[in-house]
Amino acid sequence: MCTGCGSHASMMAGTNFGRARTSLTVRFSVCWHFATGKDGISALSLNRTLKIGSYQTVSAILHRLRSVLVRPDRERLCGKMEVDETYMGGKESGLSGGRAKGKKILTCSAIEILEPKGFGRCRMAPVADASYESPQSFMLDDVELDNVEAGATVVTDAWQGYR
Repeated sequence: MCTGCGSHASMMAGTNFGRARTSLTVRFSVCWHFATGKDGISALSLNRTLKIGSYQTVSAILHRLRSVLVRPDRERLCGKMEVDETYMGGKESGLSGGRAKGKKILTCSAIEILEPKGFGRCRMAPVADASYESPQSFMLDDVELDNVEAGATVVTDAWQGYR
């Protein structure tokens, strides 16, 4: 009980574990599997592994975990960085070329280049298409995707969208 106002509050209130119907042991198990998986983990495989609840329960827990991994007030990338775009997804039969439109998602990524060598922070986001405006919205214009500080040095390939 709070000594200041007299109300009852849980130690979990206001955390990722607050207001949950699933037990803490289940949530900690999900956290452990989430953190130790090299390639990430899907809700379906986690549900099969832990044999708990339903797919929707495990999916909701994973969604809450993933949501806390991104700070909404994070700093934009600055300095020298490399920016590129790629289609993400598995191989699709019947499509010619690496940029053939199918089920793949066009994704832009930017990574800081540290001197004398190494890499810093990274940002990735799906973009609508490969037009001139898409990398611009990824880097500067879009309020949600404002990833790159104005005046940063961008190193990229010779694609016209980065001019």
